Amino acid sequence: MKNIIRLPLIIILEILFMTGCAQTVPSDVTPFTIKKPYISLPVMIGNTKVKTQMLFDIGWGGSDITFDKTFIEVHPTILKGKKVDFTYTQQGDHKKYLQEYYSDSCKVSNDFHQWSYPRVIVIEGEKERHGFDAYGGLPGNDHENVWELNFEHNYLRVCPSDSFQIPSGSIVASLKYIQDSKRADFQKYITRLPITITLPNGTSIKYDDEWIIDTGAPYDIYLPPTVTKTANELEKYKEEASWMYNRHFWITKVQYGKSNYLDSVRVYVLNDKELPVKGMIGLNFLKHFNVFFDLKKNKLYLQPQPNFERIIQGREEWFGERTIKRNGKTYISELPNIKANPLRNAGMQIGDQLISFDKKKDSDGYMTHIVYIREGKKCSKTVKLIPIITID
Repeated sequence: MKNIIRLPLIIILEILFMTGCAQTVPSDVTPFTIKKPYISLPVMIGNTKVKTQMLFDIGWGGSDITFDKTFIEVHPTILKGKKVDFTYTQQGDHKKYLQEYYSDSCKVSNDFHQWSYPRVIVIEGEKERHGFDAYGGLPGNDHENVWELNFEHNYLRVCPSDSFQIPSGSIVASLKYIQDSKRADFQKYITRLPITITLPNGTSIKYDDEWIIDTGAPYDIYLPPTVTKTANELEKYKEEASWMYNRHFWITKVQYGKSNYLDSVRVYVLNDKELPVKGMIGLNFLKHFNVFFDLKKNKLYLQPQPNFERIIQGREEWFGERTIKRNGKTYISELPNIKANPLRNAGMQIGDQLISFDKKKDSDGYMTHIVYIREGKKCSKTVKLIPIITID
C-alpha cells in the first residue's frame, strides 16, 4: 500500500486560499458601510485634513459634491478661495432651503485614491434630510479608472481602466454619463439592461429600455406610472401588489442576460410623474452584484455575488388615500381601487377636501372621525379603519 501524506487542515486551507478557491480582499480598498438606506464612505476633504462620512450617491447630481451648510460653518477652510457662482432656493416639505453653487472644484481622497468634483453645492438643512455632512458620487470626468462597488465585502476600489480585467461571470451592459439640459445639478448614469419580470401568478412582462442607476435610493427596480409600457402592464395586476402611500410593488422573479435569475425582486411603481427617464435601478437591486463602472469604455459590469442582504426600510401604515394640496387645502387625489382600501370602503371619494382626520387606536384598527367637504357641503363620519400595513 502506498504511503499517504496527511496534511494538517490549516495547510490545506492555505493551499486552497492561494489557489483561488477562497476569495481575498485586495489591500487597496476603502471599506464602506450601509447606513440605512445609504452607502456611507469615509473621506478627507481637499487639503484641509477634515474627515467625514460621505453619502456615496451615484444618482441625480452625484457628480458634484454637496455639503451641509452647518458643516461648512464649522469647517470654513473647505471653501477658502472659492466664490459663489449663483444661489437657488428650493421649496421643501415644510420650509425653503437655500442652495449655494460654487463653480470651483473640490478634491476628495481616501487612503488609496484622490478624485475631484467639478463643482461644490452648499445646502441649508441637508444633514437633517439625509444624515450626512456631505454627499457625492462617481465623478463624471474620470475616464481613466474603473470604480468598483463591491457588495460582497462592502468596499470601494478604484483601479486604472487600461489594466482592468472583466471579472468572471460578469454581465456587460452599456454605461453613459449625461447632464440634464434643464437642471444643471442633475447628472445621471444610465445603463441599458433588458429584463423579464415574472409575477407570482406566472405573468411575464419584458422591459427593454434605459435605466438610471441610483445608489441613493433603496428600491430594487422602480418605474413611474403611465410612462412605460411595462408599468402599464403591471398596473393590470395592481390588486396583487403591496401598497404604500406613494408607491406599490410586486415581489417578482427577474431574468437578466440569457439565463440569469434573481428571486424576490421588488418592482415598484412610484407615484411620481417627474422621473426624468423611464425607469431606475436602486441599491437593493445593485446589492446582488459587485458593480464596476468603466467610463472610458462606457461599460457597466455586474458580477453576481452570493452575500445579498436586503435593506429593510421599515413598516408603514396607510389608509388608502393619496392627497394633493391646492391653495393651502388638502384634497383626496387618488383612492386606489383595491379591495383592502379602508377609505374607499368607508365611502370617501376623489375630490373630497379633508378638514380633519382624527383617529384613536382600537384593538385591530382605528376609530376615525373624518370631517370633509364634498361638492361644497361640509360632511362628517365616524368609521373604523383597518390600515394597510406594508413592510418594504
